[in-house]
Amino acid sequence: MKSYSYKLNTRTSDKKLDIQAHKNKFLFYLIHSIDAAVLRIIIRNFAEKINYNINHLHDCIILHPNYVEDFYNIINELYHSDDMYYLAEKACVSAYENINIHKK
Repeated sequence: MKSYSYKLNTRTSDKKLDIQAHKNKFLFYLIHSIDAAVLRIIIRNFAEKINYNINHLHDCIILHPNYVEDFYNIINELYHSDDMYYLAEKACVSAYENINIHKK
């Protein structure tokens, strides 16, 4: 599974980084990123296993009613998989460890 990062350009009026703004918004962006990752996994798995492309816009999906049962099966499979169980750990802890490795 690929890891992703976010970039937040929040600066004060004197052009310095606003560290408090980063801290305040981090959890929001983390949750948003996890939601997006889950949707990407669902769309990818559906295309690979069912050979049907789900249409999506942000956090909404569009699919033919004939594929609803397959969709629920894919979601059930995902939520019982190791990918979902370790998603936050892979996204946060692994990324943080990689940053620390590169600083040394």
